[in-house]
Amino acid sequence: MAAMKKICWGIAVLVLFFLGEGCEEKMEGNAAPVLVVEGWIDSDGYPVVLVTTSASLSEEYLPIDELEANIVKWARVTVSDGESEAVLTGKVGKGYFPPYIYTTTRMMGVPGKTYRLTVEYKDYYATALTRIPQPVPVDSFRLEQCAGSDSLYQLTACFTDNRAENNYYKFFMRQWGRDDVWLSCFLGTVSDEVTGEQVEVPVYQPQRLFEKDYTPYFLKNDTLVVKFSQLDSLGYHYWDAYEKLTSFSGNLLFPVATNLPSNIDGGIGYWLGYGSSVYHLALENLLLDGE
Repeated sequence: MAAMKKICWGIAVLVLFFLGEGCEEKMEGNAAPVLVVEGWIDSDGYPVVLVTTSASLSEEYLPIDELEANIVKWARVTVSDGESEAVLTGKVGKGYFPPYIYTTTRMMGVPGKTYRLTVEYKDYYATALTRIPQPVPVDSFRLEQCAGSDSLYQLTACFTDNRAENNYYKFFMRQWGRDDVWLSCFLGTVSDEVTGEQVEVPVYQPQRLFEKDYTPYFLKNDTLVVKFSQLDSLGYHYWDAYEKLTSFSGNLLFPVATNLPSNIDGGIGYWLGYGSSVYHLALENLLLDGE
């Protein structure tokens, strides 16, 4: 296995990148760090960007606390929509990992618009473009008791896909009283290449960092906030690759043989626009509605 890897910090997850093209060749010396960017802007939402530098790890154990030096707190981060530009402010971000974000309330995402992200830090300069698609509504949610369980329930979302377009979708979630930020739902990425016009998709619990005894299902007294987003093909391929890796590895701290898809010029990571619809669900009410 390669002796060094890049680390890309993600929301509630560390994504490991190999510095080499394969995993058999032994690497010597320290590879130069690269800028790692994770950012997004929702329709009717504000931009959020996390910036770090990659870390070169040896095969020896390195405590996560020592990686704090890779968090970039003094970058100049800007977002432009072609008409105006906003400088994002760095601040502590509760619930994010790492817990430092750049954001602003001076620019809100609008479906159909294209947004350019620029990150400048020391000798690093990275840019990326993304467009926010139109939001697609969820027609209904359904809650059903899991077979063989007295307490666990499966949540299903139903929506209508426009068959005249190639569309991609992603589910995110926050559980009331548990999550401060949006988390990626497990296996929550959908391409309409494998669906019909009327789509039914299981919505699973996110995998939370350091969580024990994971279950994809819910309790009937859970209260959820579900975000259903349309995204572009790059976003789909990023999240699809990410989900395949986590599902196969069973570990949120996992090695990968190649970098995940990226649209960052001058770094690695992603800058994505989401056309999003948000739903507040008291699951017990869904059960009552289904009776």
